[in-house]
Amino acid sequence: MKLFIHDHLLLISFYFVQLAIICFLVYSGTDISVALILYGAFLSILILCIYLSVRFYQLKTFYGKLEQQDIQLNDWEIDGVGPLVRAQNKMMSTVYRLQQDEIQQLQMEKRRHIQFMNQWVHQMKTPVSVLEMIAEDHPESTSLEQEITRLHKGLSLALHTARYSQFDKDYHIDKVNVAVLVKKIVQENKRLFIQKELYPKILIPEDYVTHTDSKWLSFMIEQLILNAVKYSYEQTTITIRLDQDSLSIVDEGIGIAKQDLPSVMNAFYTGSNGRLFGESTGMGLYLVENLAKKLSMSVEVQSKLGVGTIAQLKLHVKRKNE
Repeated sequence: MKLFIHDHLLLISFYFVQLAIICFLVYSGTDISVALILYGAFLSILILCIYLSVRFYQLKTFYGKLEQQDIQLNDWEIDGVGPLVRAQNKMMSTVYRLQQDEIQQLQMEKRRHIQFMNQWVHQMKTPVSVLEMIAEDHPESTSLEQEITRLHKGLSLALHTARYSQFDKDYHIDKVNVAVLVKKIVQENKRLFIQKELYPKILIPEDYVTHTDSKWLSFMIEQLILNAVKYSYEQTTITIRLDQDSLSIVDEGIGIAKQDLPSVMNAFYTGSNGRLFGESTGMGLYLVENLAKKLSMSVEVQSKLGVGTIAQLKLHVKRKNE
């Protein structure tokens, strides 16, 4: 009702100005009595009220829809009569159809992109496996092993980035032993620890479990550990401990600048450390944070420049027998 009045306020204002002018001219230039002039003005106002009432009846649902707060994407059709309502419904029908066509096209392109990424990553695994066999025949070539490891981690990140958009179709909740999972991840990445002479210190009780998707949790923990390894000083310790519901990965590395901390979870943000380490993509922590939200977890990063970083992944853990 308010919107209807506001929409017709200009019309009503002009009408009364015009009525006042006409009444004044009739009163000044004729001998018609004041009572008759007022009666004529009353009839004119009555006709205006009838017009506005009919107009409001025709457009009641139209104005009601415009004032509606919780409108849905496909809730655009307006019930009502009159050419304005019909024209509005016709226009919105066309817009909605074009929007749906565009959404379907984008979804198809997205599926093709994900399919291409999956196929490309799996195709790249073959030459990487060949390189691993070559590296085994040349154990003295540590640089080759380092590059192969970087390839592996890069392909893994690319694959998980592509699969993240279909997370709802690609997760399975199961009971996961936290200590066993962390030890497996450290074992799989032992080359990286050896290359930088880092000592992994695992302080996690063997009987703590969490109910989540083991594959995605493994990826999240691995990303936090890889960051710790990448930015740690050589011959230092990386401590992985469980404090109540928080899995903490503590490194003794270069740390993160104070001005970079608020943005480390943003996609493609590499900060000042990214300029020092050219291989940084800025996607690892972004994926970890968003996956944590989807799995009802949270991640927090604390750091001091030149001292080290603490990455905390808050899980929902309990003992096996509880």
